[in-house]
Amino acid sequence: FQRNGNWLAQELTQVGNPPPNPPVANCSTFCDLQISGNNQICSGSQVNVPVTVDPTTTVTWSASPAGIVQFGCSTCSQTTVIGNGTVTLTANITSNCGNFVVTKQILIGGSFGNNFTINYSTGDNECYGLLEWLNLQSFPINTQNNYAVNYEWSYLLESNNQQTVWTTLTCSYSSCTASFYEEGNYRIRLITTDICGAQFVAIKYITVSSSCGGGFFRITASPNPATNDLYVTIDNEKQEVKDKTGGLSNIQITLYDLFTSQIVRRWKLPNNQKQYHLNVTRLRKGQYVLQVVKGNYKESKLVIIE
Repeated sequence: FQRNGNWLAQELTQVGNPPPNPPVANCSTFCDLQISGNNQICSGSQVNVPVTVDPTTTVTWSASPAGIVQFGCSTCSQTTVIGNGTVTLTANITSNCGNFVVTKQILIGGSFGNNFTINYSTGDNECYGLLEWLNLQSFPINTQNNYAVNYEWSYLLESNNQQTVWTTLTCSYSSCTASFYEEGNYRIRLITTDICGAQFVAIKYITVSSSCGGGFFRITASPNPATNDLYVTIDNEKQEVKDKTGGLSNIQITLYDLFTSQIVRRWKLPNNQKQYHLNVTRLRKGQYVLQVVKGNYKESKLVIIE
């Protein structure tokens, strides 16, 4: 097909020769017509077809579905495209060499926003435990067009009347992990920016409470804040925990630095006691995560050392 097209173009170009008689038409530019540009462009960008509009050649632009985009010049070989959405651009070309139709499917205007899941749930107003790790995962509203180039995660504790500034989470990717050591109602926010600079905001509301989370057993620590001695009490065990951990010889209690997640101290203690005494005399002042592990079950609590 290409060879026949080249031959026809050559024949039409040579009609009327020898010079100085001009050829009837030069059709070589019509052999492999394409609409220029990437498959995704920002609103206000330009597209073109490589033909010269003159009295013998016309170009007419259209888009499907209709109404999504506007053309800066619908009869020029190069035109500005304004809009937002996925469309098929069509350039209808008429010339002495014949009529040609060139099409291209593109996304105009970037993405259509992002939402996110918490622990793989798309729900809202859910309850999570103190210091329970939350897995935050962004997903595109339009699954075919996820063109976010920047992710900003943050949270706001609504029950704290003094807090009006969003606290940034140290994540800059499509996924993030977070845990909260203060009970209350939270707003978690994701701001995504697409390649065209447009921003989209998604917010989820959650509750953080010691009554939520795994709830396998309850731990209390006193005094809290502590200075020298810390007493840890374990009660309200679920029957499932009793059945599967009753034969264990030991449990594990670990103190983590709240801000670095580094292990500060770890104890291996006899199982089936109600209360445990921990010596924290030499620990530096600060906030720690106290984690109790019984077999495959674990619960955590925030403690303060003064």
